[in-house]
Amino acid sequence: ARARRKPTAPKLPPDEVTRARVRADPYDRSRTYGAGDWFVHPKFGVGRVETVTQEGHIEVLFEDGQQRKMLHAR
Repeated sequence: ARARRKPTAPKLPPDEVTRARVRADPYDRSRTYGAGDWFVHPKFGVGRVETVTQEGHIEVLFEDGQQRKMLHAR
């Protein structure tokens, strides 16, 4: 039997994370974000918005490789 390989989680490019840490604004849930926007979250660090859901959330990929659903435009 073949061992199943876990799909590799997407990772943010380290050079982009470094740039975003300096240039990106702090996360603000009252701001409206779009796909490709960067911000710095106080707990999760640098994140890039991957998608905007119809329910009004954003799905964000963080520097630790975790994808989280977050509020925006509230």
